[in-house]
Amino acid sequence: MSESTSRGPLDYLSELDNISSELENKRGKHIILMIFHDDAFITRDVVDDLEFFLEEHDLSSKEGIDVILHTLGGDADAAYHIGILLQKLAGERTLSFIVPRMAKSAGTLLACSGDKIIMTPISELGPVDPQVYVESTRTWVSAKVVRDSFGQTLEIFRDRVIKDLLREIAGKGYEISEAVNSIVKPFAEAALSGIPITELGHYDSLINHVRKLLVELLSNKMFKQSSIKPEGSVMQQSSDADSVAYTLVSEYSYHGKVIHLDEAKKLGLCIEELSGEERKLAFDLYKTARKFFKFVDELIIPMKALIGSPPITVYPLKHGLVYGPKIEE
Repeated sequence: MSESTSRGPLDYLSELDNISSELENKRGKHIILMIFHDDAFITRDVVDDLEFFLEEHDLSSKEGIDVILHTLGGDADAAYHIGILLQKLAGERTLSFIVPRMAKSAGTLLACSGDKIIMTPISELGPVDPQVYVESTRTWVSAKVVRDSFGQTLEIFRDRVIKDLLREIAGKGYEISEAVNSIVKPFAEAALSGIPITELGHYDSLINHVRKLLVELLSNKMFKQSSIKPEGSVMQQSSDADSVAYTLVSEYSYHGKVIHLDEAKKLGLCIEELSGEERKLAFDLYKTARKFFKFVDELIIPMKALIGSPPITVYPLKHGLVYGPKIEE
C-alpha cells in the first residue's frame, strides 16, 4: 500500500504542525506557515485569513517571527499588505522568511518585508515584475509576457491577416465587410480573448507601483538604518532599497529566472543559509507539504475531467495557513 493511500490529508497537516513545533523550539521564534499549492496564489483573501489567524494566536512571547514561505506568487498588492501586517506584528523583533524551495514573484516581494531571507541550496526567489490575472486560465502571468505576446499578435495580424484580407478582396471580389467578417473577426476573437488588454495600458504605471511597494517594504525592515544584522548574514554595504527594487522589478528579461542563494546575496539582499538540523526540519516541512499536495492532486484529477478545477481553500493549522484545491474529507 502506497503512503498516499495509507495516510489521509489530516495526517499530513498534523505532521506540518509537529515539524513546525520542532523548528520553533530549535530556533526560539514563532513559526508561521504560508504554504501554497501550485494552483493557489497570494490573493486579497489571504490578507483576511492571516489577520484572523493572528487574532486567534498569541505570537508575542518569543524573540522573533519566522515565516515559512512557499509560493509561485500572485497579487503584488496582497503580498505587500501581508508584509505590512507581519512587519507590524514583529515590531522591533526580527522578522525572517525561511524559503525551503521557492518564493517567486509576489512571494519574493513578500519575503523582502523581512529583516532577512533564509535560504537553502535549492531555494528560488524570482523577479518581481508586475503580474496580471488572466480569467480564462485562472492564473497570474507576467504583464511583460502579456504585453510582448500582444505585440507579436499585432505583427501576425499585420503580416498575415491583412494580406489575406486584401487577397480575398482582390481575388474574389468580396465586399470589405464580408472579408472582415470571414477573416479578421475570427482571428481577433481567438487571439485577443485571453489577453487582459485593459491592464496593458497601465504597464508603465504598474512597474512604478510595484517598485514603490518593494522599496517601502525593504526600507521598513531589511534596509532600515537602525536594523542590526545578525551574525552570518550577508548584505553588500553599497546596496540600498531603491537599487535592489529596481533590479528585481525591471532588470530581468525573463519572469521565471531563478534567483538562487548566491545571486540573492549579490543583489544586496540580507541572506542567510540554513544549515544542520534547522535545514533538515525546513526540508521536512517542504517534503511533507509536497506529499499533502500530491495526495490532493490524486483526488482531484478525476474531478477535473468532469467539472474542471476545484476551488482553492485554506487549511488553517496551529502554526499557519496552507492553501490548495478543496477536497472532501
